[in-house]
Amino acid sequence: MKHLRWNFFLLALIMLMIISTTERINADENKILFVTGEWPPFVSENLPNYGPASEIVFAACKAVGILPEIKFYPWRRAENMILTGKAFGAYPYTIREDRQQIYDFSSPFFKTQVYFFYSKKRISSEVIKSIKQIDDLKKYKLGGILGNFVCEELNKAGYMVEMTATNIMSIKKMDAGRIDFFMEDKTVAIDEIEKAFPGNIDDFGMLEFGYGKATYDALMVSRKYPDSSEILKQFEQGLKIIQQNGLYDDIVKRNNLIHVR
Repeated sequence: MKHLRWNFFLLALIMLMIISTTERINADENKILFVTGEWPPFVSENLPNYGPASEIVFAACKAVGILPEIKFYPWRRAENMILTGKAFGAYPYTIREDRQQIYDFSSPFFKTQVYFFYSKKRISSEVIKSIKQIDDLKKYKLGGILGNFVCEELNKAGYMVEMTATNIMSIKKMDAGRIDFFMEDKTVAIDEIEKAFPGNIDDFGMLEFGYGKATYDALMVSRKYPDSSEILKQFEQGLKIIQQNGLYDDIVKRNNLIHVR
């Protein structure tokens, strides 16, 4: 009798393990893969909730029952995963005409604006006053992170551009005089400079003009990922819901993002 009870207990335990494993597998299969990279303070593995851009993604997904799986990769690898259909979406990516020919985009999350930063100990105020427009930068070495569309566009236009794996690396090159100007969104640049040189933000300056107009950043979606069009429609509905219920506004205001509306 004891053996029968023990066998029944073992059988019940095995069945529970099978059910639990099956549910976990089904849950994993239903997850939608989103990829992103390091771009603090907008998105980072080291930020609470992976940063405000991720908060927007999580909130929009939750509103419509999408189960997101978020993984971090170098930006170029993340974009390649979207191109090949290995991931559903990558964020935040600037909405551009050339990208819209290859990918689909969600409604924008927020605006960004790229500016040019310099080390005051390397470049004099007289030189800075002589720089009035973007063409004046052609004789200087510019730098920024790999995947930054401004770096890529200026490089194609014949400017001297050196790209690095991280913003911190570019900032340190600027401080050392190996590049003259560092290009990045204003919010991101200030955050990264303060990390690289705590308490010394006043040693750096910013040109009065930026690169072009403010741009919109959003979720960039693969056209090869299974059911991507339907998932994007769901995600768009989720964005509308959090914009209507105030959750989107809360994320934007709490993180000092530039509102898109």
